[in-house]
Amino acid sequence: MNQRAINLLLTLLLLSTAALAQKNTGWQQRENSYRQAQDLFIKEKYAVAQQLFDELASRRQGVTAQTADDAAYYAAVCANKLGNDDAEHRLLQFLKKHPQSIHTNMARLQLGHHYYRHGKYKEALAWYRQVDKHEVEFGYRSEYEFKNAYCLFTEGDYKKAKPVFAQLLSGQNKYRNPSRYYYAHIQYMDGEYEQALNNFQTLKADRNFARLIPSYEARLYFYLGRYDELLQMVDALMEDPELYRRDEIAQMVAEVHYNRGRYSEALPYYRTATQLSQQPVAGSHVCTPQDNNYQMGYCYYMTHLYDSAAAYLLKKTVCDDSIAQHALYTLGDIYLKQGKKDAARSVFLQASRMNYNATVKEDALFNYAKLSCELNKNPYNESIRSFQDYLAQYPGTSHREEIQEILASLYLTTRNYKDALTLIEGIHDRSVALNRAYQHIVLNRGIEIFNTGAETEAVEYFKKAAQLNVDPRVTADANYLWAEALYRQGKYEKAARLMDKFLLSSHAKQSSYYAQGLYTQGYLAMQAQHYDHAAEYFQQYLKASANTEVHQRMDTYNRLGDCSFIHARYQEAIGYYNRVINNHDKDADYATYQKALSYGALGNVSEKLNNLNYIFERYTGSTYSSKAQLEIAKTYLACDNNDMALLYYKNFITDYPKSAYIKEALLDMGIIYYNESRYDEALATFDRLLTHYSGTRESRSALSTVKDIYIKQNRVEDYFAYVRRTTQMTITTVQEDSITYSAAEDRYMEGQYEIAATSLENYLNRFPNGLSSLQAHYYAADALFRLGRNEQALPHFEFVAYAPKSQYSESAQYNGANIAYNQGDYRRACGLYRMLATAAESDDARRQGMQGQLRCYIRQEQHDSLRLTAHSILQLQKIPADLADEARAALARDCYAFGETDSADLYFRELAANTSNGEYKGEAVYHRAAIEYDRAMHQSDAVARKKALQRSEQIIENLVESPTSDYYLAKAFILWADIYYARGNNLQAKQTLQSIIENYDGDDLKEQARQRLDAIITAETPAAPAEDEAPVIEIDNE
Repeated sequence: MNQRAINLLLTLLLLSTAALAQKNTGWQQRENSYRQAQDLFIKEKYAVAQQLFDELASRRQGVTAQTADDAAYYAAVCANKLGNDDAEHRLLQFLKKHPQSIHTNMARLQLGHHYYRHGKYKEALAWYRQVDKHEVEFGYRSEYEFKNAYCLFTEGDYKKAKPVFAQLLSGQNKYRNPSRYYYAHIQYMDGEYEQALNNFQTLKADRNFARLIPSYEARLYFYLGRYDELLQMVDALMEDPELYRRDEIAQMVAEVHYNRGRYSEALPYYRTATQLSQQPVAGSHVCTPQDNNYQMGYCYYMTHLYDSAAAYLLKKTVCDDSIAQHALYTLGDIYLKQGKKDAARSVFLQASRMNYNATVKEDALFNYAKLSCELNKNPYNESIRSFQDYLAQYPGTSHREEIQEILASLYLTTRNYKDALTLIEGIHDRSVALNRAYQHIVLNRGIEIFNTGAETEAVEYFKKAAQLNVDPRVTADANYLWAEALYRQGKYEKAARLMDKFLLSSHAKQSSYYAQGLYTQGYLAMQAQHYDHAAEYFQQYLKASANTEVHQRMDTYNRLGDCSFIHARYQEAIGYYNRVINNHDKDADYATYQKALSYGALGNVSEKLNNLNYIFERYTGSTYSSKAQLEIAKTYLACDNNDMALLYYKNFITDYPKSAYIKEALLDMGIIYYNESRYDEALATFDRLLTHYSGTRESRSALSTVKDIYIKQNRVEDYFAYVRRTTQMTITTVQEDSITYSAAEDRYMEGQYEIAATSLENYLNRFPNGLSSLQAHYYAADALFRLGRNEQALPHFEFVAYAPKSQYSESAQYNGANIAYNQGDYRRACGLYRMLATAAESDDARRQGMQGQLRCYIRQEQHDSLRLTAHSILQLQKIPADLADEARAALARDCYAFGETDSADLYFRELAANTSNGEYKGEAVYHRAAIEYDRAMHQSDAVARKKALQRSEQIIENLVESPTSDYYLAKAFILWADIYYARGNNLQAKQTLQSIIENYDGDDLKEQARQRLDAIITAETPAAPAEDEAPVIEIDNE
């Protein structure tokens, strides 16, 4: 080998050795960096260590795979220890990239710690469950076990957490005391009070727990029954402003004092517990079973602070449990002590309906029954029901005899006769006293129905009361009322017999109905045309009725005058009529007219004419004005003063062009002209009569006189022409007309209405404009009406109604209108009623027309016309009470519907004050209460709102004291419940609604009451109690 080759070999060798030395030096440096990083990690210098680990982990060449794996793991742990934002990402990435790493188990543990540190215990627990506890590195095992147990604890899995905490109690580790705390708390929750107390007391020296242990000690003393030890420590304990579970401890101390009867000592602790636990205040209406309302209320009760006691006990009554039953019973005693008997009665009833304590239930029911009897205000006879319920539930009670006596008394004083009747008829072994009460109730139920205008139904009750015949005084009254109802039904003969029976009974003169019986019997005698007997009854009435209504006495004098007039005792009649005239009674115009006729009958024409003229002078607008003017004309005619007669006839025709007597005046005028041989004037007058009033009796009479005139003038052909012109018939046809009509009329007068109707319609078909067409239409209408064929009768009634005025006009207008109304054709009916109201000559007919118009306007919702008509009715001088009621009710309802509450209130007030109809009165009183309630609900001012509610309640109380309508009474009770609810008195609201549900018959209002009751109960749904939780303890566990 030459020298050059040797030199080359030596050079290569030197280079190789240098390179190897350089490689070994680099590896050594990286190993030193890893050891340095580990040293920094051990010394908890995580930030610097993380940089070194990151560098090693990122340089994959020059380090072993294990070193890079280790570096990545420790870099992630450093980030976790430092609480860096990327810690979670690093750990998750490590697990993803190094699934087979020896650090996988610890990485999972670190992820659990990461979530634990951030309070995400559920996520932490998920990772802890993936950790193999046997592979947890030394030094980390106790931390893992504690944190895993704590996560289980926070998730409520005490069963799994408890043994883990128990394992940590042995040995020396930083988690021993925290584990003991949570272990003791679980024991406390599990009811292991003695063991829990020992464990808690072991922690008293640990600064982390020193402030909490006394709280647990106090509570555990309570649960262990070591009350004296609790009371010994409580004063000092409650001074600690940071005392844990202060509310619970105050509650326990309060209960200890309460159970020992130390009510005044218990109260401040109950107040503290209530304030700290944020229990609902006494005015709330939600059932909270864990509250202190009953205990506080009872403490106030026992210390005689009744207002405070009532406030808290009332809150407890929203619940449905034994405590609520006792609260209600105690409230009852409080209200009795305060003199609030109505309220006491209410709560005793509520307590008696609960079945938790039999003794309280029985005593509450008896107290309720006694108070119901004493107050006797409830319109649903709850006083009667309560005693009957009591006897049914406790048949062996020592109060039985006392209760039976009370029941008899209650039945005699009840005002809800319908309900009472049902109750008493359920008693099959009634005593004499109860049968006496039964007769009384039957009679008064009949009166109640009678006052609504249902005479037919009322008769059955009066008849039953009379037949029971237990109390002769009640029997006498029943006979009177029975007779009165029959009289109003038009059954005069039977009514007269019964009234006679009443008047002849030994108790009649002691009856409050005696005078009225004489008055009615007088009318019945007149109806039978027994005028002397009628006068006797009216005279007796005047003697027996010194204190009765003045107008009825004046009416009696008019009837006495009529009886005397009929018997031609005219001077006597004048005396009676003068009594009415001098008293300025509203029927003085009638008396004056009759007085004039009496003077005429005496032959004193001058006085007759004077009195007839007085009607125009003194009684403006009298319905007798037209009659008076016609009578003056007839008087002059009778005195052969034809000129004056003609003058007054002409004035009459001019002043009263729509009078039914126009045709009579025309006939008389024509006859005057005929008698004075003023034939042309007679023919002109008769022509007017035949033209405008064809088909009437007067037109037929006129035609006969016309015939005489033409015969006297020897103008027979002119007569035939006249007949054809005025009647559209020939003489022969006129005769056929007369014969055909007469045959049909005879059947009608004989009462053969089926044949008459057919015959009259046949006549009208042959002679549509016949001489008797008007009468034929009316008689056909009446016959069909009597046969119940109203639809066929209506066109005939309408023909007469719209024809020129006749004696049939008013009847045709009234009957036709009623038929159309009942068929629902209100527009057609209204037209007929309007004619009757404007053209009728009698007050009664005009009133009937106005009443019909009012009803049609209501049906057609013509509000302006409705109000105008109602006002017109109320301005009438002679207005029947039932019509005035209807007009006021219509006005009130219409105003109320349009929100005009002030006007509605005025009309309802007038209606309530003036009506004797129970339904109207009930409606009016209810709506007045509803208006006041609505005003209250729209009031922002608390004082004004309170006053409006009080006014509403007062109106309802007045209705309850004198109920007149079942329907509106029930509506008033529902409104009363709304008032109670608005005031926060849920108990009374619920009970009021319950009384409707149990006692009212109508489903509509029952459903309303049920919905309101359900709404209140729903609002009182109990709140769920909170669970006892251990406080979180900050522990240095890293």
